[in-house]
Amino acid sequence: MSTIDDFRELIRRVRSGDAAAAKILVDQYSSQILRTIRVQMNNPRLRRTVDSHDICQSVLGDFFARVALGQYNLKEPDDLVRLLVTMASNRVTHHARRSNALKRGKEYHQESSDGVLVSLQSKDSPPSDQLIRKEILEQIVNNLPPELVAIHRARIVEGKSWAEIAAELGESVAAVSKRYHRALNEQFARLNMTTFEVDPIDAGD
Repeated sequence: MSTIDDFRELIRRVRSGDAAAAKILVDQYSSQILRTIRVQMNNPRLRRTVDSHDICQSVLGDFFARVALGQYNLKEPDDLVRLLVTMASNRVTHHARRSNALKRGKEYHQESSDGVLVSLQSKDSPPSDQLIRKEILEQIVNNLPPELVAIHRARIVEGKSWAEIAAELGESVAAVSKRYHRALNEQFARLNMTTFEVDPIDAGD
């Protein structure tokens, strides 16, 4: 059997969900994916916030999901190499844009975690940055408990003061804001964003 025949049989097995075939593919091609990722991750800040192996796993996971659905016309090994290298390059570009969008957003509002949320909604940026920030904001809000989503909407969307929100909940400003900002910090840490030890709270704001 030729090398191309071996390759096509491997892809057929991968499409059918053969775990052994998937492992063979990973063993044969993951090094090329990692090489592409590491060459393109030339920004120290990006290397601090995302790991090359995580990107590689993400690329492979995406590939296996799509190939199982019948996507990709892969006739020879070079087809797969080109596909995986392109996917890896696109994924690094996505992470780089996201990192830059977060950096620019935090330059607008460094003073508090409220400020970061406001910056994520800012329209004073290119459309590509706005889409990335919208995605990040949705991730943050979707992971908050329902009570804190309501506080988020009141504070960030409706622009209510902490005093107004606390009065509606029958709690102190400090208690409400600390609970809210603690949850935000957990989400910021999960997304490798800046966390805040103390937020400046003004009962009149």
